[in-house]
Amino acid sequence: MEDDSHLIVDYKTAKLTPHQGGPFPMYEVQLNAYAVIGEQKGFAPVSGLALVYTEPVTSVAAAAKDSHQSDAGFILEFSAHIERVKFQPGKIPTLLAQAREICDRK
Repeated sequence: MEDDSHLIVDYKTAKLTPHQGGPFPMYEVQLNAYAVIGEQKGFAPVSGLALVYTEPVTSVAAAAKDSHQSDAGFILEFSAHIERVKFQPGKIPTLLAQAREICDRK
């Protein structure tokens, strides 16, 4: 970023739908883990996290455009939608401890 901080972005190729909230907690943890690792590896400070959904444009009108056709086949267009994610690095040690406890079970 302009202030020398870092924005951690994860790209998802999917349509952002109301049902997308289901995997959101998993993506939230994933991005926060990336941020914690990034800060430990010298990418500090982290100033933000974001998911970028790159949605395929699949409407009939888009498919009919001459610009979406080539000799090699169909050209798929994408649109991007940004979803900000709260940076909560304190969640990660607790989740890692839970994962360790599960892995240590017989």
